[in-house]
Amino acid sequence: MIDQSATLRSILNVSHAEATRRILDAVDESVWERVQIPKRLRERAARKIAATLDAFLSTSVSGLVSGALQGCRELARYADGNDHEVDEFELSIASEHEPSVDLKMNGLAPQTVTFPVAVSIQFSGATLVIRRGRLMGMRPGRCVVSGTLRCGEVELFKRAESPLKIRSAMQFGDGIPIQGSRR
Repeated sequence: MIDQSATLRSILNVSHAEATRRILDAVDESVWERVQIPKRLRERAARKIAATLDAFLSTSVSGLVSGALQGCRELARYADGNDHEVDEFELSIASEHEPSVDLKMNGLAPQTVTFPVAVSIQFSGATLVIRRGRLMGMRPGRCVVSGTLRCGEVELFKRAESPLKIRSAMQFGDGIPIQGSRR
C-alpha cells in the first residue's frame, strides 16, 4: 500500500530548484568562505551540490524499510517455512545518514560539505506477506513520517510528523530471509 515511488525527496518535499536556492542561501558565508569558493562561482557550485543530492534523495522508502527489516527479531516466529499473513504489525524506523559532497573548483583543494539527513517512519496496522520463510511484501495500514535535511548545521528542509500517502503494497523482490528459516 505504499507508493513504490516514495523517496526521501517525497518525504522532505524537495525540488531540485528549491534545493539549489536553499543550498546557495544556507551555505552563503559559513561554508563558501571555508571552502574558498569565489562569489562568482557559488551559484554553479550550489547547482552541482543539488544535482549530487538528487541521487541521494532518490533513495526509496521501500529500500529503507527493506534494510530495517533485515534480521528483524520479531519475525523469527515466522521462520517455520509456512506461509503467513501477519496483520496489525507495527514498525518504527529511525534512519540517519550523512552524505557529503566534495567541492573541487578551479584547482583548489577539495572541500567536503556534509548534508545530515534524519528520517523517522512509523507503520501501524501493517500486513506482512511471508512465503516459505521469506518476507515478500508489506501492506502498511497507516504511515507517518518526519525528517530533516541540513547543510552542516543549517536546516534546509524539515517535515513535521505527518501521514505519508499510501498507494500500493511494497514488494521485496525475491524476499527478505527471516532469521532462523531453513529456506
